[in-house]
Amino acid sequence: PEPDSLPYEHMPSDPYTTSQRVRALHSLSVDKSALAVTSAHALARITLSPEKFKAEVHAIRQGASIDLEGTLAAWVGMGYQSEHMVEAPGGFSRRGGIIDVYSPAHPMPARIELFGDEVESIRFFDPATQRSIETVDEITIVPARELSFDGAVAERDAGAIVDYLPAKSILVLDQPDEVERSLVEFDEEARLVREEQEERGD
Repeated sequence: PEPDSLPYEHMPSDPYTTSQRVRALHSLSVDKSALAVTSAHALARITLSPEKFKAEVHAIRQGASIDLEGTLAAWVGMGYQSEHMVEAPGGFSRRGGIIDVYSPAHPMPARIELFGDEVESIRFFDPATQRSIETVDEITIVPARELSFDGAVAERDAGAIVDYLPAKSILVLDQPDEVERSLVEFDEEARLVREEQEERGD
């Protein structure tokens, strides 16, 4: 899907839109035969480079030991938000030895129960009722945001969706003239937003 805002607009993205885009990036990074259908605007947006994305992906496994404080700090760096109750993708909460996290890699949030530093159990749960649905052996934690906007860090880690495609991928354009027109309009709208910000001193 397309992000909710134009480049340079200081607007938070809807967590479900970001989640769907991140899930697509994850699919493309692990499945070289994946099929992606998207719009010109969605394809043109800057996102995390494949290298940065893959470096942040990790698994939480039942029976494994984890450094809880280090793990939570890493999640914050990946764009996760500490919440009182986890209801939307990109959120996590901590209540003693129980950690809830909603990774965009999964359709449901997961509840991790610890015994000391060891992962005792992992269960998906319904965010509406907070009731457990399924016990699993492991979950995959992927970035909860597409890009950091911290100057040089953002430039270093920036990439595009096409960077995730294998070398011999087939790219099909439906109505290429319309695609080109749409991208030109998109670029012009983004330029106007940037000029308005510069005039305001943002």
